[in-house]
Amino acid sequence: MSKTHGHCKGNKWTPTYITWHGMIARCTNKRSISYEHYGGRGIKVCERWRKFENFFADMGERPDGMTLDRGHPSDPYSPECCKWENASNQRKNRRRFKTMFYCQWCGVEVIHRDVDAPKYLLCEECLQFGRKDVGVEMRGEERL
Repeated sequence: MSKTHGHCKGNKWTPTYITWHGMIARCTNKRSISYEHYGGRGIKVCERWRKFENFFADMGERPDGMTLDRGHPSDPYSPECCKWENASNQRKNRRRFKTMFYCQWCGVEVIHRDVDAPKYLLCEECLQFGRKDVGVEMRGEERL
């Protein structure tokens, strides 16, 4: 691997290089602890981003407090799908968590992946029948 980009000096890697290296490992190294959730599920790194210099040209330096976000859990790592995002917003895209709601009218489970969901979501059936006077009660996050 060429290290002429200046992001690997001695044993010190820059935050941007650490992010890139982690992305490559998660998607290509079967021995990576995260491989089963990325490469093992078919998440790919676009050919262009296999070289750090290209990743850096497209994304720039990683801003402080930001992480690499693909937007949707099954999107590939590519310039079209990725952006720098704060950890709080990125957590909303995780596929392992869902926010559970239960309709107070009929008791049916309503799944909403946005933790900032409106307080009064209605289940589909209650919406169909125009039951606008009730909402759903949030019961907290649960692992999928």
